[in-house]
Amino acid sequence: MRAGGKWIGVALLLTLAAGTAKAEDADPEDGRVAQGGYHNPYFGLLYPLPPGWSEDLAGPKPSKTGTYVLAALTTPGPPKATLQFGAQDLFFAAAPPATALAAAQALRASLSAIEGTAIDQEPEEVMIGKRHFARLDYNGAGLFHAYFAIALRCHLVSATATATDRETLARIATSLDALSIDAPDDPALPACIKDFASPYFVTQQIAPTLTGTKFTKIPVRIVVGPNGAVRHIHVINALPDQRTAIEAALAQWHFTPDRSDGEARPVETGLAFEVK
Repeated sequence: MRAGGKWIGVALLLTLAAGTAKAEDADPEDGRVAQGGYHNPYFGLLYPLPPGWSEDLAGPKPSKTGTYVLAALTTPGPPKATLQFGAQDLFFAAAPPATALAAAQALRASLSAIEGTAIDQEPEEVMIGKRHFARLDYNGAGLFHAYFAIALRCHLVSATATATDRETLARIATSLDALSIDAPDDPALPACIKDFASPYFVTQQIAPTLTGTKFTKIPVRIVVGPNGAVRHIHVINALPDQRTAIEAALAQWHFTPDRSDGEARPVETGLAFEVK
């Protein structure tokens, strides 16, 4: 990077951070592209876009299994290339991987069954911006891919680069060295605890009245404050009336505070409601 590049990156971080939701009040899909970078306050992630890159078409809304397309970035080319950030909520994944490396290994196993797909680099741990990521490189149908993954806030966050040649792919991979992740190191963030919304911890609950297709499951993430009250509700995928009913009900829930570290601390957890 040229002299002064470090200070440009700091200025970008400060500019993007201003006016965005705080990490403890944000949701995974709250990221945005602005001022030449992609910033996601929930994951504390900042990626300065390479020169000429821009935001591509927006992805779909989060799925009922907590799968997100966080951002799609592209360059007009030639050569054409893309970089997509995604996330998988580990509370709602059908078979959540134990680690980011395990996720890369599972992807490698599924790719090996696809005719015409070749593995260029076996899954391994790499350092990106002082963080441990899992990486897997593969190619097929004339395209080259590099998959990177890291576990953050009970999500598996991924960055998948795609290019028409290996040289361009290598440049995209190198650009990820400028990526920074800050929020997960903040001790003020809630602890991520699976199954916290269980009878053992819930002391008061109101069931929402839900309409819609029977047996539809609606995933929800909540943050419980140190006092046991629900302070943040994130309905991941629901119809508007379902969302309203769930938010109204959960606002009245109360929990026994988590004191596993001695003092009461905020907790983030997931639960699912079902249309009866």
